Amino acid sequence: MMGIREDGENFEALVHLWRVVGYMLGIENEFNVCTDSLSTTLPRLRLMVAEILVPCLKNHPPHFHEMVKHMIEGLWCFNPFLTTPAFTYLTFRAAGVPGYYFGKEEQALEIQRLKNTPDHCPADAENDGLSPTYKKMPWWSRFILAFIIYILETLIYGSVIFRWIFNTNITSSLFIIKWFPFLAFPKFGIRSSYVRILNGDD
Repeated sequence: MMGIREDGENFEALVHLWRVVGYMLGIENEFNVCTDSLSTTLPRLRLMVAEILVPCLKNHPPHFHEMVKHMIEGLWCFNPFLTTPAFTYLTFRAAGVPGYYFGKEEQALEIQRLKNTPDHCPADAENDGLSPTYKKMPWWSRFILAFIIYILETLIYGSVIFRWIFNTNITSSLFIIKWFPFLAFPKFGIRSSYVRILNGDD
């Protein structure tokens, strides 16, 4: 779903990466969600998603969407294909929040998963694979969402060349935002657009 192959080797590498990051941040092993084993890490992650992330996204605070809007608009200067509705939907879908599916297969899985729960799909829901939340989004955000899903779930897996192009695009964006952030000029002004976040970032 997020551009990572769901096999043991890739997941082991990802878990090891975040375990090392936690260690570098000073997190003791007993508090680090990433362990030395994939078989013990995945249940922890699933529990965190089910017990913490999903409830927080479903019952978010009043200013949640306002905060997300400002954050996405700030990042727009780095990537003009960011839209608040598209990336909010993508986040909720990745977490498994009910009502945020994409495609008939995901809709069928959600209906089965939530059959006997308070979050079950309405009996009169259309079987077109598109959620009511998705249908309310502006057309541009729907296009961006579909495009991002296509990239992460199809193109990245299918071609080494496309992965190279994708990585080159990210590297180029980092270079531009550092040395010539022209997308930020109209919004923040030329002087305020040049920001150095890290010490020694020259």
